Amino acid sequence: VRSSFKKREISLFVKVFMLFVVFIFPLYLFSLQITTIGKNDVRKEILQAEKSKLGLFISTLENDFFNIMRLKDGFLTDNDLKVISKLNQFPEEYNEARSILNVQDKLIRLKDTSQYVEDAFVFIPSLRMKIACDYKNELQAQEYGVFKELLYEKSYPFTYFNGSVYMIVSPFILNPKSKDMGEPSYIVCIKISENRVRSVLLNYFNFSEGGALLLASQYGLNIPEGKNFGLQNSLKSFIESKGNWDHKAQTTDYKLNNKRYIVSYEYSQLLHTTLIVYQPEEKLLP
Repeated sequence: VRSSFKKREISLFVKVFMLFVVFIFPLYLFSLQITTIGKNDVRKEILQAEKSKLGLFISTLENDFFNIMRLKDGFLTDNDLKVISKLNQFPEEYNEARSILNVQDKLIRLKDTSQYVEDAFVFIPSLRMKIACDYKNELQAQEYGVFKELLYEKSYPFTYFNGSVYMIVSPFILNPKSKDMGEPSYIVCIKISENRVRSVLLNYFNFSEGGALLLASQYGLNIPEGKNFGLQNSLKSFIESKGNWDHKAQTTDYKLNNKRYIVSYEYSQLLHTTLIVYQPEEKLLP
């Protein structure tokens, strides 16, 4: 009897096990697969949203600086500057004071065009004069010499001096013998506010952990976020090692000090600059 009972017990166990194998286990695997697919779909949506956010910021930044560049290049053919700097003959009704006021008005208009413009001024060597938005004074030879050298370097669109970012432009008086660039007739200088760019950047990508920065490829904007310098330097080397400056927005995984990050980045050809955004994987993905 006891042997018969054990056989029935074993038989029942086998039936339950077979039921699990045939019905329950496949359902479990199917449920697990659905969960994995769901997580992957959520991951894709989150990463796509991050790329879209990068694209929107880059597009807005480019529009701002495109307007600055457009007005900056307009100074190349500015009649008041040409007359003041003696590129053009003085008209009969020429009034130097009025022309200087006109130039100041245009500098103010340029400064008011974008929140990123901190200051704007013009050097006019023929008059030994520096004209700014709200003043004019005697041209200082040392300061003028520095900006003239920066101009000859042909760094575009941005150049750096004394820890600040500038955009500069000038028409040259060509040397007829050497056909090289000669003395500039005037130099227009636009100082860009790094603090303002950084503030807008960090307000837009406002993370409890993680951050954002701008990386210059050559003559672009190089704006660190002001913290996590070790991580930022590592990220810069990582992005630069890819050597791909014509890509659209991309995302990738990055590991540093046993911590995984999701890194999104996009390059702007107009600004010669890469926007890099990073967040801990655990904070971003489910």
